Amino acid sequence: GMLSLLLLTAVASAAGQLPRGVDPAQASAYSGTGGIFTCLDSSKKIAFARVNDDYCDCADGSDEPGTSACYHGKFWCANRGHEPQLLSASFVDDNICDCCDGSDEALAPCKNTCLDKSSADREARRAKVEHIQRSLEMKQTAIAESAGKGSLWAARAGTVASDIEQQQQEVQRLEAKKVELEAAAEVDRQRIAAEQEAARVLAAAEQEAARLAAVEQQAGTQQAEVAATAAATDLPPVVESPVDTAVDEVVQEETFEERGRRIASQWTHDPDAAGVPADSASVEHDDADGSAELAQHEEYDSPSHHDIDSDDSPHNHHDHNAHHTPQHVWTPLDGEVSTVSASLVAAKLQLAALQKEKSDIDRYHHNGNAFDWGPDNMWMALAGRCIIETGTRWAYEACFFEKATQREPHNPTNAVSLGSWRGFSSGYTQAIFDNGDACTGAPNRSFTVQLVCGDREQLYGGEEPGTCVYRAFLSTPLACTDADLQKEVAHLAELEHFEAEVRAEIEAANQAKASNAHIEL
Repeated sequence: GMLSLLLLTAVASAAGQLPRGVDPAQASAYSGTGGIFTCLDSSKKIAFARVNDDYCDCADGSDEPGTSACYHGKFWCANRGHEPQLLSASFVDDNICDCCDGSDEALAPCKNTCLDKSSADREARRAKVEHIQRSLEMKQTAIAESAGKGSLWAARAGTVASDIEQQQQEVQRLEAKKVELEAAAEVDRQRIAAEQEAARVLAAAEQEAARLAAVEQQAGTQQAEVAATAAATDLPPVVESPVDTAVDEVVQEETFEERGRRIASQWTHDPDAAGVPADSASVEHDDADGSAELAQHEEYDSPSHHDIDSDDSPHNHHDHNAHHTPQHVWTPLDGEVSTVSASLVAAKLQLAALQKEKSDIDRYHHNGNAFDWGPDNMWMALAGRCIIETGTRWAYEACFFEKATQREPHNPTNAVSLGSWRGFSSGYTQAIFDNGDACTGAPNRSFTVQLVCGDREQLYGGEEPGTCVYRAFLSTPLACTDADLQKEVAHLAELEHFEAEVRAEIEAANQAKASNAHIEL
């Protein structure tokens, strides 16, 4: 983090006489005491003058931190203004700028980019300050809302019960109106469905009559052709079969209109459709049963067994109720039913809201002294509310000043109690629920919510760190304090001051390089 960065760079500054590339954390090993250097792995001792002489003496490469002589050596980039870095010594003086302060390249013209690289940390600090400032403003709004909530409870305590009674009457009125309209719509639907069915049956009968007329016309044409052929060839006349004679008799006895009515009566089971009195229906059915052999040959008189089993047939064996009303039939009253239904839903929601309001008044207003609302009664803003975290396996629900629950998101009925409201910890940093459902081999379930500063309300991080001991975090503006803001402002000021120092150092170093280059010219 930035504090560790400040500490490391301060150490590096104090150790300004260290050989190039030495990590300040190992400064004591490079003191040069007695003119001797001991390899860091203690494998050898060499003259201190041989440190960074571009020849690898130590097996661990520790005698060459500032050259590339030892491939496994380490070069320390101070990177003031950003983060220190340990670099493989093999990258030293290879004409590629690896350290943002350019210290790994003694000759290559490396621009110091450390402040540019640290800009993300600086902006994060500024964003955090703005975040807390915004959260504190939201906190003041919540405190005002808490005061308003208490006043509203007091004002509504005497009227909410009568409002509930009036709303219940409105719900009952709309329910009765809905039942009335639905019954009227059903009657209308039955009438419309009957009219549609009658029209369909009549159309089918007319279509069948037309088909039979075409068949008879074709049969007449064929008979004429046969007779003409017989006369021309002096062939004996064709003797009709009994079945053909019976068919002719039926054709001769019935007009087209009578045949259409008879077909309609077979489709609808309605004797009136055939133009006969209802009390003679049984006689006709008896006649029909008595002439079964004839009916087998009158394919045009009655639906075939394929027609009977088809979906379009009124005798479909899947349809056990011949008078079932089609669900798709729309009536003008359906629109009124929809309107009343929507009003009923809205009325029930309003009733539920009033009942919830009365419950809150009974619990928090009439019994308000039983709760610790915190400074300025600010935590009253959460009274009567439940905050939920939905995880992949379990959902945690914290209803402040009431209860906590754990449940399956996709099966809400599978839930366990994590406890009833116990109160806040000292300093209002935790909300505690205890004495929940029993737990085998452990105390009853409990739930602790860690309160953290945030500009939005969110429950997160639900877990079970111990057997039947649960915890989560609640981000809320109510947890933000002026001390939090002062701390972050101080950190930002410290960072900006440090960056100003580094910027001055970089400018001085650039001027020195320019001056040296001018002298060399």
